Amino acid sequence: MLSQTVAEICAAEDLRQLEAALTRGTQALGFVSFNLCCGKASGREFMTDPTLTTWTLEERVAYDRDGWFERDPLLAHAVGTGPTLAWRRTDWQAGPHHDYYEYITSVGLQGGITVPMNRGSGRLGALTMLSLEDRPSQDRVHAAEIVANTARARLAAIGVENAVGRSASAGFRALSPCQKEILKWAAMGKSNADIGLIMGMTRRGIDYHMSAILRKLGVNSRVQAIVIFAQHHA
Repeated sequence: MLSQTVAEICAAEDLRQLEAALTRGTQALGFVSFNLCCGKASGREFMTDPTLTTWTLEERVAYDRDGWFERDPLLAHAVGTGPTLAWRRTDWQAGPHHDYYEYITSVGLQGGITVPMNRGSGRLGALTMLSLEDRPSQDRVHAAEIVANTARARLAAIGVENAVGRSASAGFRALSPCQKEILKWAAMGKSNADIGLIMGMTRRGIDYHMSAILRKLGVNSRVQAIVIFAQHHA
């Protein structure tokens, strides 16, 4: 499921194909809709001018008209630098966001995931997926992070957003064929232990290679490395 979604995103040649791949991937992960924004100047643009979305124009106009961009806790999280947020409707039942609880109850939502993708450039980005089920599992959180960052990298590859700098590109060229294969399996959601079994190596050997990959690419996390892989994937 995740591997197929990543493969389709990496193969997308334009925004139409990428939107179709994200729509299928969103549904495969058990969500009913998504909103992807990259390179935005303000949080309000997440709703008025999303990069790719399944949310209708009418829904976004109503959201803006009713002033939700000023009191939506998901939007506040999306424009921040915190970790991925997995939530369920009852999280907002008590406290300052009870009006948001009533809002999402009225539209039948039960939970969702918001993956912030903000960088030091000051441009804002995030992926939000909404569900009719309860709080998403940790596996789906991990999958959403991979999908979000792979999609952002693919946007850069087709000329929509500059997501990967020259140093990362040079670092990718410095990876060995073995290290590129490890990244390929990581992008498909495989753990280091899984990759070891697939490639006939020990878990410790994969750990070593992954550390070397991060060092060559000049990044601090596995997800950032996957972003760069997606950027260069043919």
